[in-house]
Amino acid sequence: MVIPSHPGTGLSGPTTQAGWGVDRTSRAYATLMASLGYDRYLVQGGDHGAVLAPHLGRVDPAHVIGIHVNAATIGFIPMGPVDEPTLAGLTPVEQRRLAAIGNFLTDGNGYNVIQSTRPQTIGYGWRTRRPRC
Repeated sequence: MVIPSHPGTGLSGPTTQAGWGVDRTSRAYATLMASLGYDRYLVQGGDHGAVLAPHLGRVDPAHVIGIHVNAATIGFIPMGPVDEPTLAGLTPVEQRRLAAIGNFLTDGNGYNVIQSTRPQTIGYGWRTRRPRC
């Protein structure tokens, strides 16, 4: 297993160059896997990795033989308001589900907001020396 820490987040520390977006990171991972000697490999991603994993498959299709993501909210949550005609065409079950998504985005999405806006925050906690008990 190869488990990289995304550039600029977590254990990788801050990057010294701008531009470490999805495309550059995915290409770096493809280069990493080639340098490690992997001819074929599977990719799994959750949270931000759920965006990176499919893109890695697009930039390295000759070597990526499968992709799994476990952040179903990526690409499935409506980004922005749903217009009235669309809302009116939804079944009662779909309307309840859409309301639940709205509730999640306002009340249960703090982790994603932190990771999207201040990804290094988690790393600070890992680097803090903790007193012995």
